[in-house]
Amino acid sequence: MAMRQRAVDRQGKAARRGALLDAAERLFEADPTKAPSVAEVAGAAGVAKGTVYLYFASKECLMLALHERQVEAFFGALAEFLDREPLPRIDDVSERALAWLAAHPAFIALAAQVHRVRGQTAQAAVADMACTGGADLAAAAAKRLMRCAQAHDAANSRALLWQSLALVVGLAQLGRPQDVASGMRTLWRGFGAPGAPGEARASAAPAQGVHAGDAAW
Repeated sequence: MAMRQRAVDRQGKAARRGALLDAAERLFEADPTKAPSVAEVAGAAGVAKGTVYLYFASKECLMLALHERQVEAFFGALAEFLDREPLPRIDDVSERALAWLAAHPAFIALAAQVHRVRGQTAQAAVADMACTGGADLAAAAAKRLMRCAQAHDAANSRALLWQSLALVVGLAQLGRPQDVASGMRTLWRGFGAPGAPGEARASAAPAQGVHAGDAAW
């Protein structure tokens, strides 16, 4: 879809930025083995290549912004699910997280590429994500999660959500995305077990990611 008209106001610029991210997401989903070039994103969005650079300093910044948007969507979906009545069981929440990941298969591939290129471990990647817009959505989801696991406070509920993300990133970096489902279930089962310690099991996510080859940027 062509978007030749220049965005001039805040709303227009936000819409243009979102459209560029949409274009990058479509291209990456079509070929998750590599990030699309700036020229490819511009072509898919119907704008000049220079327009992309008005919103993103580099291809890496563009893909990082896309990943951050996906993280926000992930936590937002969990927060929405946790608003349901009657309250979902802990196991239901972890299954909802896995269902979301299954419906967005490019999420894992993008997470691995973004943080591999940045030379980050899974834990460092999550620490960075905690400083983005995803943090507010994770906090909202954590407050709702407390209703399902009354033995845990907000800090522990929030830790579980971020450890879930670290698990995904870490296993993706290890080249083991097929282990995400079993790892996620183990992590959440430990959190919901009667008499479980009052903290999420950090050991369930790899403490260090192994950089399995160079990402194709």
